[in-house]
Amino acid sequence: MRPKFYSEVENRTGLRLHPGTINIRCEPEAFRTIPEPSLCIEGVDEIDLTEDQYLLLGPCSIRGVRGYRILPIVRPNRKAGHDSEGIIEISLVKRLELQNCEELEVTFPDES
Repeated sequence: MRPKFYSEVENRTGLRLHPGTINIRCEPEAFRTIPEPSLCIEGVDEIDLTEDQYLLLGPCSIRGVRGYRILPIVRPNRKAGHDSEGIIEISLVKRLELQNCEELEVTFPDES
């Protein structure tokens, strides 16, 4: 868990995210089109300080519920988390009732 991170996100963006992430495996062709997150939040929790990482956030939504894609970056510039596996991590403002392996559509503001 990252309690300080979620507090920092709320301070910076005004969005109070539900703690935890939804890990979504993307089709390879879709993964390449996902916008890179750009809002940088310095690591403030134990896991981030130990790993010497910061987190990049990009706005998105699922079923109309707002949130952020979260991408951990280990210094100096190595993507961490599940990015190399084609999995994106999403944290939303509320918890969704989901089934394991349920197909989801993630919307990014850059999409037309």
